[in-house]
Amino acid sequence: MFNGTGINRPIRDEKKNFALRGELDFIKDLNISPCLYTGYLNEDKVSLYNFGFDYQINNFVFDGEFALRKTKTDTLKYDTFSYLFYILKIFPIDSKLFNFIVPGIRIDSYDRDYTSIDEVTTRITTGVTFVITKLYESHIRIDYENYFYKGLENQKLDKISVEFMARF
Repeated sequence: MFNGTGINRPIRDEKKNFALRGELDFIKDLNISPCLYTGYLNEDKVSLYNFGFDYQINNFVFDGEFALRKTKTDTLKYDTFSYLFYILKIFPIDSKLFNFIVPGIRIDSYDRDYTSIDEVTTRITTGVTFVITKLYESHIRIDYENYFYKGLENQKLDKISVEFMARF
């Protein structure tokens, strides 16, 4: 249990929040992590439930996560659901410029209130990452994001992005 300057709470008060996270790694290269958070974000009563996993084999990375958020305000009660999955293949290369090339595909979805509003945003991202140093440190990534909207069909925000990330 913790109190005070927790999640988005700039001042101390008497409300108690509770967070719990577990990690299971009973199978080689497979990690499973259930999480629970319950408490207050601002004045809203919130419960977050999360289940994630990752698995690595033969330079493939499989990763996924499910999350459910239950929110209760003075006037509203709603539940939010989201998920994320991605698959990567790591190719070590012997180059003066890059150490790895990592193509991948990701799908994620967000339903802001699955109990009453039929609006879901889903995104499929494909891309390739050119790793300059070590994995997950410095890289250049090129992605294409394809958006699908249920309940908001008149929107189309597909995009191509180029990202440069450096770790110092």
